[in-house]
Amino acid sequence: MVDAFGLDKTDPFEINFHYVHNPFPLRGEPVELVQNMRASLQVGLFDRAEALLQRLGEIFPPSNPQLVEAHNLYIRANVEAIVRNPNGDRIGRLQYWFEREMRRNGIQPNETTLALMCRASITALSGERQVRSLRRYLEIAAEKTRILAQLLDSGEFTHSEWRTLNLLIESHSDISQESSPIARDTPFLEEPTTKPLQIQSVEQRGLGLQTLKKSLVSLEDSDDATMLQKMHGDLSAYYQWKFEQQERLEQDSIDAAVDEWRAEHENMVKMGINPAFQSKSIKAMLWNWYSALLPKVQKEIESVKTKEDKIGTIHLHDTVRYAPYFALLPPEKLCAITIVCTLQELVSEGIAPGVKLGRITLKIAAALQDEAGALWEKRVGKSKKAQRRTKKLAKQAATPKAQEPSNTSAKGTSINVVELDEAKYLMSRQTEWPVGARVMVGGTLLAKLVQVARIDVRQQNLEAPKPEFKPEPALRHDVTYVRGKHIGLIHAHDALRELLAREPPRGLLGARLPMLVEPKPWESPKDGGFLTLPSRLVRDKTGDETQKMYLFASAARGDLDQLFKSLNVLGRTPWRINEDLLTVMAEAWNTGEAIADIPPANPDIPYPPEPSTEEGDVAKAIWLRRRQAIDNEIGGYHSNRCFQNLQLEVARAFLGKSMYFPHNIDFRGRAYPMPPFLNHMGADNARGLLQFGVAKELGEQGLFWLKVQVANLHGFDKASLTERADFTASHIEDIRDSAANPLTGSRWWLKAADPWQCLAACMDLVKAIDSPDPSKYKSSLPVHQDGTCNGLQHYAALGGDSFGAAQVNLEPGERPADVYSGVANLVKAAIKEEVAEGHPMALALDGKITRKVVKQTVMTNVYGVTFVGARDQVQRQLDDIMPDRSESNVSNYQLAAYIAHKIFKALSTMFQGAHDIQDWFGQCAFRISTAVTAEQIDRLAKRGFEKKPKPVSKGSKPPAKLNRASTIKLIKEQFQSSVIWTTPLKLTVVQPYRASDDRQVQSTLQSITIKQPKLNDAVSKRKQLQGFPPNFVHSLDATHMMLTALKCDELGLTFASVHDSFWTHAADVPVMNRVLREAFVAMHSENIIDRLAEELKARHRGSLYLATVKARSAVGKKIKKFRAERYKTMAKKGSWQLDELIEEKKRQDLLNSADEEDQRLGREMVTPASIYEAHAQSTSILEVSLQQEAEEVLEAEVEEEVKALQADANAHTAETKPQAKAKPSFTLISPVWLPLTFPPVPEKGDFDVRRVRDSPYFFS
Repeated sequence: MVDAFGLDKTDPFEINFHYVHNPFPLRGEPVELVQNMRASLQVGLFDRAEALLQRLGEIFPPSNPQLVEAHNLYIRANVEAIVRNPNGDRIGRLQYWFEREMRRNGIQPNETTLALMCRASITALSGERQVRSLRRYLEIAAEKTRILAQLLDSGEFTHSEWRTLNLLIESHSDISQESSPIARDTPFLEEPTTKPLQIQSVEQRGLGLQTLKKSLVSLEDSDDATMLQKMHGDLSAYYQWKFEQQERLEQDSIDAAVDEWRAEHENMVKMGINPAFQSKSIKAMLWNWYSALLPKVQKEIESVKTKEDKIGTIHLHDTVRYAPYFALLPPEKLCAITIVCTLQELVSEGIAPGVKLGRITLKIAAALQDEAGALWEKRVGKSKKAQRRTKKLAKQAATPKAQEPSNTSAKGTSINVVELDEAKYLMSRQTEWPVGARVMVGGTLLAKLVQVARIDVRQQNLEAPKPEFKPEPALRHDVTYVRGKHIGLIHAHDALRELLAREPPRGLLGARLPMLVEPKPWESPKDGGFLTLPSRLVRDKTGDETQKMYLFASAARGDLDQLFKSLNVLGRTPWRINEDLLTVMAEAWNTGEAIADIPPANPDIPYPPEPSTEEGDVAKAIWLRRRQAIDNEIGGYHSNRCFQNLQLEVARAFLGKSMYFPHNIDFRGRAYPMPPFLNHMGADNARGLLQFGVAKELGEQGLFWLKVQVANLHGFDKASLTERADFTASHIEDIRDSAANPLTGSRWWLKAADPWQCLAACMDLVKAIDSPDPSKYKSSLPVHQDGTCNGLQHYAALGGDSFGAAQVNLEPGERPADVYSGVANLVKAAIKEEVAEGHPMALALDGKITRKVVKQTVMTNVYGVTFVGARDQVQRQLDDIMPDRSESNVSNYQLAAYIAHKIFKALSTMFQGAHDIQDWFGQCAFRISTAVTAEQIDRLAKRGFEKKPKPVSKGSKPPAKLNRASTIKLIKEQFQSSVIWTTPLKLTVVQPYRASDDRQVQSTLQSITIKQPKLNDAVSKRKQLQGFPPNFVHSLDATHMMLTALKCDELGLTFASVHDSFWTHAADVPVMNRVLREAFVAMHSENIIDRLAEELKARHRGSLYLATVKARSAVGKKIKKFRAERYKTMAKKGSWQLDELIEEKKRQDLLNSADEEDQRLGREMVTPASIYEAHAQSTSILEVSLQQEAEEVLEAEVEEEVKALQADANAHTAETKPQAKAKPSFTLISPVWLPLTFPPVPEKGDFDVRRVRDSPYFFS
C-alpha cells in the first residue's frame, strides 16, 4: 500500500547485512585493510600494498566485487606512477599482476579495471606492443555485455587518451563498438590577471586590516563589481574567475599561514628585533614553533620507516603499523596543520585552561585525513574531472535558467528490501583513516608540539634595567580523573592564552568559510558542498556504520534525490554582509564595553573578601564557590569575545561579496550550514550581519511585514499582526534615532530581544519609509516567520488533539495563543493549592512563577529533555529571579526539581494526545531494543545452542557451561536492533545509540580511550527509548522545512531557515506563509503514525523480543511449572533462555508455513509463548507489564529525585523521628520470548489539520 508520499507501508527499505568472516582479526578488518592499502599506495609502498591485497584475497571469494574494487585501487595507483614516469618498468609488473593475481585467480575485471589497464598501455607502450595490449583489454571488454560501452564512456581517460583508444577501435572493425565517440570538454581557461583591490575598513582593536587580509588571502583581490566591470560584463569569464577564487580559498589556508609566520619573523629580524622577546608577535612565535617542530617530525618519520624496514611487511609491529599515514603528507604540512588545529581547539574552548587530549588528537588527525584525501583525489586524476566540472558549473551559473519544478510530495518508487552494494560502500571509505592510525599520528604530532612549543614570558624583576624574558613551555600535558577514568588535558600557558585572546592567528579560520560561488550540488553522500574540500552529507559524531550503509544504499536507489534538491536550494541562497551594521558593530567592539551580546573586554567583577579562619569551613566553602562562579563568568565573557573576534574577521573579509552556505544534515535530516564561524544559524550578532545577496522591491505588502519584523525582533510578538505593525509605527522616532545614532542616541534597539537584528531592521525600515515610493524600495532584509513551539505543533497534528492544537496556533484565532503562558498558569494553580496546605516549596515559590521560568522546559520537553535537564533549565531561571538563597531552608536546586515535576504534569494535561503518542513511541523503542532478528537466531542455532551437550570422553575436559550470568550477557549482546524509520522524503533514519566498548589506543603522550561502534554492538536501550520521540519529531520538522524550500524555489522565492524559523524577502512573506501551511497540511493529511506502525511491523517481521510477565500471576505460575518440568533433567540449565528462543523461532516458522502439516506441528508445540497466548488475559497482562517497564526506564529518575528533595525540604521545617530503613521491594518477573508486535496506535482525535490553512499565527 503506497501513500501520498510514495512510501510503501508494508515493504520498507531495508538492507540485508552480510557478516564476512575475517581470518585475520588481529591484522585488521576489511575496511581497515583497504584504508591501510590506500595509504601505502599513496606513499609508494607497493610491496606492502600487494601483501595487504593478497590478505584481502584470503578473506573474500574471487567473485566478491569488493575484491575487484580493491584491485582497481592498486591498479590505479600503478597507472598514476606510470603517468609520472612512463619509462620505468612498472608497466611490466602491472601487466603481470593483472594476468597472474587477477585473471588466473578467477577475479573478473570490470570496466574500470580495463580502462585503467588501457591508460597504462597508452602511456608506457608504443607501436605494435601498445596495439596488442589495447586489443587484449578491449577484447576482454567485448566478451561482457555492455562492458565495452561502459569502458569507452569512462571518465578515466584524458582527451588525448580517449582519442587514441577511439582511433584504434575505428581502425579495427573486429572490435565491436556499442557506443559512439563521446565529445570531451576543452581545457580550463587561463586564470585572469587581476590587481589587489583595497577595501575601506573601520579600525578595530585586535582586528587590523593587514591581519585580516593575510588571514583570507584569496579574497583580497576579488571585489565582485570591479571584476565584472574589468571583464566587460562577460558573465562566463566572471563566474569562472569566481570558481577559481573559491578553489584557492579552500586550498591555500595552511600554506598561507606558514608564509605569514615566516614573513613576520623575517621582518622583525631585518628590523634588528629579536622575535622571541616580542610577546605581541604571535606569528613570529608560531614560526619558531614550526621551525623547531619540523626537524623532530622529519626524524620521527625516518625512525618509523627504519623500524618498518627491519620488521618487514607482513608481520607489522604496533608501533609501525600505521607508518604509511605519516608519509601521506609532506612534513611541512604535518607541522603546520598540527599547530593550527591545536590552537583552533584552544580558541574554540574560549582559550580554555585545559582541552581534552583525545579531542585535540582526533582534530589534528581529521584535518590530516581531509588534506591527504584531497591530495589523493588530485593525484589519481580526479582534479581533471573536477576542473571540467567546475567549468561546467561556471557556465551554468552564467546562463539564466528556468526554475526546475520540484515534486514537493516526494513521490517515487516503492521501497523494499535491497542488497547493499558492499564493494562500492567499502571503496567509498578508502580515504578514511582507521581509528588507530588517527590516534597514533595525531597523538605523536601533538606530543612533538608539546615538547618544542615555547613562549617567552616577561619576568617580574623590578630591579632589572631592561625587561627580562624567560622561555617557558607554551603547552602542558597532565592527567586528571573523571568518574574513575584517566583523562588527558592539554593546558595553554597563561601568557599564550592572553596572546590568543588579543588576536587569533592566521589559519584558525580554516578552509571551511562561506563560499564565493554556489556550492557543488549534492549528488551522493560524499559529493556536494565545497568544490575541493571533502564534504559529508551527514554529520556523524558516533561513527555508527548502519546509518552510513542505509545512506549509501538510499542514494544508489535514487531515494535521496528530493533531499539533495532541498539542500541545494538552501545552498543556492546568496548572502551579503550588512555593511551599515558591521560598521556599528566594529565601533561597539572597539570600545571594549558590553554592548548587546558583545561581552566586555575587561570585565570588572570584584571577588568577595575571603572569610577569616574564625568563620569556619562552611563560610570558606561558600566563598570558594562564589569565587569559582566569578571565574566562570569571566571565562564565559572571554570565550564569547574570542569567538566573535573570528566572526568579525570573516564578515570583514566578505564585505562587498556574495557568499553562499553549503548545507548538510544530521542523522535525523535537520539541515545545518557547513561554514562554522559565521552563518545565519548563529547568535543574534551573526544573524544581524547577514542579509540576502539579492534585493527585492517591497511591493504592496512588504512595508507591513517590515514593521511586523521590527516588532517581533523587539520582543512584541504575542500580539496580533496589526498590533505589531502599530507598535512599530508608535515607536518610529525611536527607530529613526536607533538607525541614525545607534551608539550615541537613546539606544532603543538595545532593549530588544534580538538587538542586532532589530537594529538592522530599523535601518532598513527607515530607508524604505524615506524612499520616494516605499513599494519600489529594494530590501535585502530577511523577514522571519517562526513556528509556535513547533514540536508541539507536530504532536498536536499527529494526535488530532483539538485542545493542544489551539494552544500552539494550529487552530485559527484572532490573537496568537501562548502555550508557555498556559503552562505557567497551570503550574501557578497547582502551587496555589499546595500553598494552602503549607507546603514549604509552594510557599517559597508563591508569586514567583512567570512565563520565562517554564518556557525553555516546555520548548524542549517535546524534544526529549530529561527530568535532570528540565531541573537545570528551571534552576537557571530561578537563579536570576532569586540569586542568593544560600541561607534559605530550601535551595533553588530543590525548587527547580519541584517546578519541573509540575511542568511535566501540566503538559500531559494540555497535550493528552501528544503524551499518548510519546508513550507509544517509548513502548515501540523498548520492544525493538530487546528484539532478536530471525537471522541472529539462526546464527545462534548454528553455534549449537539448540543441541544437547556432546558426551564427554574419559580424560577430556568437559565443555564450559553457560550459567545464568553468562546467558544473560549473551542475550544482551544480541540486542542489536536500532530504531529505524523512513521520513516522507525517503531518508532512512537510524538512531546511532549503541553500547560500544571503550578501546584503549596508546599514543605518545598516554593511552587514549575512544569508542569505535560496530554493527554487532548491542544497542543502548535507554538512549534508544529516550531518543525516539524527539528524533522522530525532528525528522518531521526537517521534512516540513525541506518541502517548503522546494516549493519556494519552484515559485522563485529566496528561502532560508533556522529549523522552524523560515526566512524570505518582505514582499514574499504572504506567498511563503501559504506554501509552508500547505506543506504542513500535506504531511499531516496522511496518518503518519499509522504509516510508521506499518513500517515497524514490516521491518521487524520474524523477530522475537524478550517480554516479561509477573511471576506470581496465573500465567506466570504456569510458565514456571512448565520450565521446572522441562529443565529438571537437563545438564545445560543455565542456557534455558537461549533454548526457548530457538524453540520459539522454530514454532513461529511452522505456524507461518504454507504447509498445513507444518502449521499443525506448530500448534502442537508447547513453549512459554504458547502458554502465554492460551491464557485468557494474556494481552492485558503483557501490555501492562511492558508499559510499566518502559515507563520505569523513562520516569524512575523523576519520582526518585522529587521525593528525595521533598523529604529534604520537609526536614528543614519539622522534626522527624528516625525510622528504620525500609527493605527494597522487588516485583518478580518472568521473561518470555514472543513474536515482536507493537501496541495499538493511540486513537487520533478530531482536529482537522486543514484548519491550519486559515490560522494566521501558525507561523508568524
